Amino acid sequence: MTVTRQDLLDLGLSQGPHFDAALAEANRLRLTGAALQTFVRALGADQATKTPHFITSEG
Repeated sequence: MTVTRQDLLDLGLSQGPHFDAALAEANRLRLTGAALQTFVRALGADQATKTPHFITSEG
């Protein structure tokens, strides 16, 4: 299954500077269901500081 832009929007992720990176990462990880929902929730919290964890983490 491929995650689409609409999937992320439907889950409440707002479009912004990290939207395309989030889409690519969700597809790279092949996220679905609860895992995708958790991913989007985590990004929503991180977007407030403009530093998504999956982009800035080193390990």
